[in-house]
Amino acid sequence: MTYAKIAIDLDKQGYNVFLSSHKEVREALKSLKAKFYCVFPCLELKSEWIYRLTDRFLNDNSEKNKKSLIRCITSYYEDISDLMQEENTIIIEKSQYDSYKLKELCKLNQCS
Repeated sequence: MTYAKIAIDLDKQGYNVFLSSHKEVREALKSLKAKFYCVFPCLELKSEWIYRLTDRFLNDNSEKNKKSLIRCITSYYEDISDLMQEENTIIIEKSQYDSYKLKELCKLNQCS
């Protein structure tokens, strides 16, 4: 809950805040009546997402990065399906999978 409150405070100060998409975080934001968007890759980006997380783990073999990679390999479809149930979603399609295009996508959806 503190994590969500800090994010809301930073948002009120004018910062763009990116948080974990874990269910607990989303539920905390909802309980605080915060408006948020879930931004996540489409189902078809699984292999690219695994590649991205593998690269991240190889550059920083922290336990956090290892767990993220394993979670993606074992639960990608389940996790994405869960995120699709949220009200305000922005799904990253294959054609949008780069930083510049993602920023434009968020602007169009008024994320900031």
